[in-house]
Amino acid sequence: MHFAYYEDLAEWKDESPVTHVVLDMAHGVAVEKLDRLQYRISYRDKTVVFALNDLSGAMPPPGVLGPDEKYIGPIFDDSAIRFFLIYNSRLRIFHYILDETVEIADQFSPATATDRILIAHRTGFAFYRDHRLERKILIGVFEGNARVNNYFDGPFDQLPDNFIEGDTLRDIILEVDPSLRGKIDRLGGSADGADRFLISPYMHYRQESDLLVFDRCATSRKIDASVYYACFVVDEEAGDDVPRRSRNTPATKHRHHARAADH
Repeated sequence: MHFAYYEDLAEWKDESPVTHVVLDMAHGVAVEKLDRLQYRISYRDKTVVFALNDLSGAMPPPGVLGPDEKYIGPIFDDSAIRFFLIYNSRLRIFHYILDETVEIADQFSPATATDRILIAHRTGFAFYRDHRLERKILIGVFEGNARVNNYFDGPFDQLPDNFIEGDTLRDIILEVDPSLRGKIDRLGGSADGADRFLISPYMHYRQESDLLVFDRCATSRKIDASVYYACFVVDEEAGDDVPRRSRNTPATKHRHHARAADH
């Protein structure tokens, strides 16, 4: 069982160091699998049974995936918003698609400049209404939430680990970044579990106007139609705006500031 802790984050200061440890029998911690999504964790005279959320039946409805896209798995984010994680094999990019097969625990208002961009009242998540398919693509997470690592910091740390078959995710990650071969496990994690391949194609935005770059790209006549979906991917660490097509820069590993609920 992975355990990590750190000093509370705040917007006005840098991140503090993270202490991470893998708790096993050497620490007196026993983890037993009771059923497919049920585990018993024991330490000394304390035992807790964890029943993990079963999303095995969650599937994108017809018409949500494009011809170049592969469904990786479902996500129930700690914000209480559900997503479908998908991968575009031709462009080698990821998207988080809003799961609208269930009631959405939020309300939306369109951006002032375009009704293609929708901003959630509770979570601050920003979505783009796709021009080609009936779906909403996650394009933004409010920067303040990401910085303090609260429940609205985005779904990057809630990947569908329990529902990914075999080496599907690792194979996709190696397709994006072959240099990681032999360095990651089947879920994209490092050997010590402290780091994991970052799947965060959305922007950390501060104000609504920051998001307009997505609409300008998606509606631009200068953008080749074949790379339209690259308009919804940013690589902030590389300093890119959108689209990310020009450099095909792979995503990077990112240290998880993990709450117990994250895993």
